[in-house]
Amino acid sequence: MNYTEKNPKLHINADYAEFMSKATKRIKCSKVRTLKFLDWCDDTHQSPFTPSTNANIAKCASWLQFRDYEKNGHKLTNARFCKKDKVCPACAMRRASKQVQKVYNELYSNPDLMTGYWYYIVLPVHHKASEDFSTVFNRLGGGLKKINQAIRDFKRGRDPHNFFTMFDGIMYSIEETKTENGWNIHANLLVRSDKPIRDLKQKKGGYWSPSMVETWKELTGSINVSINPINMKNEDSLMKNLMEVFKYSLKFQDLKNEDLLIAYRGTYRKRLLGAMGSLRALKTDVKLEGDDVVNDVFVESQFVWIRNKFVFRGHQKGRVGTSGHVFYEADSYDE
Repeated sequence: MNYTEKNPKLHINADYAEFMSKATKRIKCSKVRTLKFLDWCDDTHQSPFTPSTNANIAKCASWLQFRDYEKNGHKLTNARFCKKDKVCPACAMRRASKQVQKVYNELYSNPDLMTGYWYYIVLPVHHKASEDFSTVFNRLGGGLKKINQAIRDFKRGRDPHNFFTMFDGIMYSIEETKTENGWNIHANLLVRSDKPIRDLKQKKGGYWSPSMVETWKELTGSINVSINPINMKNEDSLMKNLMEVFKYSLKFQDLKNEDLLIAYRGTYRKRLLGAMGSLRALKTDVKLEGDDVVNDVFVESQFVWIRNKFVFRGHQKGRVGTSGHVFYEADSYDE
């Protein structure tokens, strides 16, 4: 798409044009997925949403606003978000990316947290094809609650004989997928400790710990764990592992409609993200609107969803002040 042919006065950076093209294609796929799910719910008379909520989800991302900042690069600045990120991929992607960036910034602004030993851990629970979603979900949730209680007891001077008390902080997400073997529901953990895990053993694709396996088996009856050390001095390594934790809400895109409905109902009003110990101080709640950029100039571009595709509406120059207030140039370049 040539964004300047109707706006010859305004130069558009080629990287910015490519960024917008890729973003609109990705969000288009998300909208199509969501609309198919809503249609299926209506056709089968199983919609879990009120008419107003259903309409709000259907209109999600029907308006997009991008900005090319002089100092802060390209960003999806704003959009119409339904905020139903358990069924809407567009909102799930937006929330995950903002959470990754927020926690990343909080960690690097807290030198005390950046010390010690960090690990990325995956804790699955055993499941059978005959077991329903709630049974497997509650098995995992029960194990996580016991870990949280053990950490609290340990800090109060009690010794619960739980391997996970070696970690002073844990951040986790719950991820659900489904195969022919049933519901695969597991937790992704980002953990910190003042001392290293002593009994790490290598396996294909990572490491495991006999002590951790023993404790996890006592808590849930499951024996599979996966551990990978994180080099906190390597920014790419930290970002990669943060993405693994926060991408939990994106997996539902691969579920069949009937399974997505089951997962949505099974997790309704339940948080799929949590923190324990010292990492409870990290704030993971984010607003989907805005980009938190201040004191910069930009070129702003807008798109609207018309007849199952995004239509480019035009550009506008402006700047955002130190207070976050936006000022636009009087001479805009709309179509």
